[in-house]
Order: sequence, then C-alpha cells, then structure tokens
Amino acid sequence: MSSTNVYFFVPNLIGYTRIILALIAVYYVWTEPVVFLVCYAVSVFMDLIDGHAARMFDQSTRYGAVLDMVTDRCSTSMLLYVLGILYPDYKVVFLSLMILDIASHYCHMYSSLVKGRTSHKTLDTSVPWLLRVYYHNKAVLFTLCAAPEMLYLSLYWLYFAEQLSNGFFTVDLATWIVYATLPGCAGKQLMNFIQLVQAMKDIAALDIADRTK
Repeated sequence: MSSTNVYFFVPNLIGYTRIILALIAVYYVWTEPVVFLVCYAVSVFMDLIDGHAARMFDQSTRYGAVLDMVTDRCSTSMLLYVLGILYPDYKVVFLSLMILDIASHYCHMYSSLVKGRTSHKTLDTSVPWLLRVYYHNKAVLFTLCAAPEMLYLSLYWLYFAEQLSNGFFTVDLATWIVYATLPGCAGKQLMNFIQLVQAMKDIAALDIADRTK
C-alpha cells in the first residue's frame, strides 16, 4: 500500500466500517432494537481503536481526524434525534445537546486546522486547564466520551424494555447505567461548552492578527 494513499490507511478503514455499522443501526432503529444497540455499540467501541491504529502504523492524518469527527457527530446526533422522538417531553433537551455537540466540535476542529495543529487533541497552555486535562488525560477523555453514549443507549434500551428484557438486558441494569453515567455526561457537556468558547476566541484572535498585519 502506498504511504500516500490515505484513503486506505488502517484507521480510515476502521472509520469506513464505523459508518457502515451506523447506517445499519439507522435502518433497524425502529424495528430491531437489539440490532441497533449492537451495531451502534460496536461502532462506538471501534472509535476507541482507530486512534491506536493511527499511532501504531504512523498513519495519523487530517483526513482521518475529520472522518472520525464527522462519524462521531453524525452517530451521536442520530441517537439524540431518536431519543427526542421516543421521549417527546424532553425533545428540547436532546435537541440542545445535539446543537452543543455539533457546534463545539465543528468550531474546535476548524480552529485546530486553521492554526496548523497536527491534531485537534494537541493543545497549548493558552487554553483552559480543564480542556487540556480532558484531551491529554486518556482516562478522563475515555470516561467523559463514553458516559454520554452509554447514557443515551440506556435510555433507548429503557424505551424498548419489553422487547429487550432477558437474562442480561434488564430494566434495573439500564436504569443503573443511566444514573451512573449522568455525572460523566454532565462533565462532557461542560467540556463541549468550554471547547466552543475557546474555539471561537481562537478564531477571533486569528482575524484580529490578520487585520493588524
């Protein structure tokens, strides 16, 4: 394989697989909740390994970073959209979470690219320390990224409880996961807000610098 053929780098192949799984999940979201949960969960799990693959094979690319970011945002937005339909009393909450998630990550990715960073996870001391801890501490990053996905999937699981209840899929377990992941989910939204504000400040600073040349 050519070292310049980024389309077929290992982490990007993982990204394409995630997209296929997400599309399967969308197809079965209303009719086969077990298939949806499995496909979505596997796609989320694969998000944990594409970064390792990029570092292992020295295949970190801007293309891969954007592919990963877009896949994450589309998958999470789809799940929040579904939850807004399943739980109409809370649709404004789910819509707000979707807007914050998309805006925060888009602005952060754009800011990183225009500033010439090799990765959106590479931050200097000019950004808030909480954001640096979030991106530079793998345990914190994993916890705050996994918590919302687990919470959203558990809410989906609870809605289809009668179809899913068996020896493993129990209402009590899903309810426990919801409450256990609430703090982590709240922490992730805080990071999204800080990230959005910082990205907009960075973009404005670039505009100011351009105009003062």
